Amino acid sequence: MSDPVENIKEEQVFQSIINKKGLNKDDILNLNWDRFVVYVDLRQKGKVVQSGYNDFTLILKEHKGESKNRSLILVVSESSKLKLDNLLEIISRSKSLNLDFFLAIVDKYGDITYYNMSETRLSK
Repeated sequence: MSDPVENIKEEQVFQSIINKKGLNKDDILNLNWDRFVVYVDLRQKGKVVQSGYNDFTLILKEHKGESKNRSLILVVSESSKLKLDNLLEIISRSKSLNLDFFLAIVDKYGDITYYNMSETRLSK
């Protein structure tokens, strides 16, 4: 069984850049660059990352080879609009999977700001 970390598109492009191999034009054009920037940032920090459940999410794992997931990361551009209902749905999904939730906002310069978010119920 192959390691899920090795199956991620970002990993293939990342390794191609490191190994100075030629990249396929379609691989470059179809890549979510904001997610790629977050992926590279997390890898540079020594984190183990794999694909999330869609093109805008990543899963942060405890250790390579370990099946336990640690966090769900939603990657958005600072110029994109995000509906509150969608955000609450993703937070709820991460809570049901027992994952911490982070919102990674990528600005136009590629700088990333991470926000740890959770659902809170206020008592009356």
